Amino acid sequence: MTPRTKVSSQGRTVIPAEIREKLGIREGEEVEWALEGEVMVVKVAREEKTPDEILEYLKNHLVEIRGISTKAVCIDLNRQMMGEWVRRKLGLTQ
Repeated sequence: MTPRTKVSSQGRTVIPAEIREKLGIREGEEVEWALEGEVMVVKVAREEKTPDEILEYLKNHLVEIRGISTKAVCIDLNRQMMGEWVRRKLGLTQ
């Protein structure tokens, strides 16, 4: 069953616990609200990292992951990020 919540007279609602847990939403975090046609979309407002910031993090924190080189991880991550960027630009977000 899909979780349901009520909207208070002040326009407030609660994000169901199971959704907060799955998305790792903690007290004080912000969410973004958007309309896609007649569908309301709520997503966690996390700071997007640039590819260079992610690459720098990987260089500083990963030497090897289970036999996969950092370079291979970076290449795969770059492909995923480009795919997501293209989907957003084309309006094909899930």
